[in-house]
Amino acid sequence: MQQLLTIIAGLMTAFGLLINLVSTVPALFPLRETVHAPLATPSPLWPMIVAPGDGSVIVNGLTLNLSMAQARAIALNFPIEGERILDETGRVLTRFEYRQAYYYFDGDVLCRIRLPRTPEGISTESTFVEATNTYGSPVHAYKSGNGRYYAAFTAASIYNTAWIVEFDYSSGAITSLWQANNLNDYLDDAAKAKQAKAIEQALHLHR
Repeated sequence: MQQLLTIIAGLMTAFGLLINLVSTVPALFPLRETVHAPLATPSPLWPMIVAPGDGSVIVNGLTLNLSMAQARAIALNFPIEGERILDETGRVLTRFEYRQAYYYFDGDVLCRIRLPRTPEGISTESTFVEATNTYGSPVHAYKSGNGRYYAAFTAASIYNTAWIVEFDYSSGAITSLWQANNLNDYLDDAAKAKQAKAIEQALHLHR
């Protein structure tokens, strides 16, 4: 896996240099990177999403569980300053925007990547039903304290990764999606929710 990341990083570096060269000759090659475009309407160039076939996903050369130092060594011009945010589970994370994707660090570990689409084609133009048809039933679905609805799907059990989608409860439209490195946490949450529901039903029967 480390050797694959090294190869991908080299390819990304070469690609970045090529794009920089092309951008200096706009009359001949009218390509440009829309750095601040919304994730729902990505540039044709970024983000570059690669699925090697082993269950991992590489976004602009970066994968989950990298350290901050590793991310900066791989990614060209990775931001220095990030934004402190709360995710829907209440964790305090640091978010960085890089080439039309968002990278979330829990301490020094890259734990989430928000991207406009998955390698299988699920995007912010897809629906909850389409995600279910692609990835199977969610391992956990929940309403967060922020009032929004989320579902976690298995991405790759071998890497403990999940696809997290935020969706509109009425229409089923997906509004945001992430890859996360904590599939087991969602499995545990689902088991706890099921147990709590069983206890509630048992108490109701004995009233």
